[in-house]
Amino acid sequence: MHLYAQETDLKLELYVLTQITKDFLLFALIKDSDNSDEYPVCYDKEGNFFDGEKDHPKDLCMVGIKKEGWINIYEALKERCIGVVHKSKEEAMRMKVNSQGVTYITTVRVEWEE
Repeated sequence: MHLYAQETDLKLELYVLTQITKDFLLFALIKDSDNSDEYPVCYDKEGNFFDGEKDHPKDLCMVGIKKEGWINIYEALKERCIGVVHKSKEEAMRMKVNSQGVTYITTVRVEWEE
């Protein structure tokens, strides 16, 4: 599992343990810079860095994964509607709906984060 420290943009290799102590459930190996050695740090179950400082730069946060796809836009019964998300523009174009009462408008690229 890969998470990032909030403000430092450090990539962490995170190891989840059943329980280190009552309060600390996670540990990670982190590097402060490309030149430093990895060292272990502890986190509580909410991803807060072990030193107890509020809003510490090394607190954990989930990083969104950027996704991209293609959708077809149609008009049906005077309403605009969209089809499913496809992996490529070519795939979306091959899968265009060809039904009576449904008019194809265009194919557009969409981006989102999960």
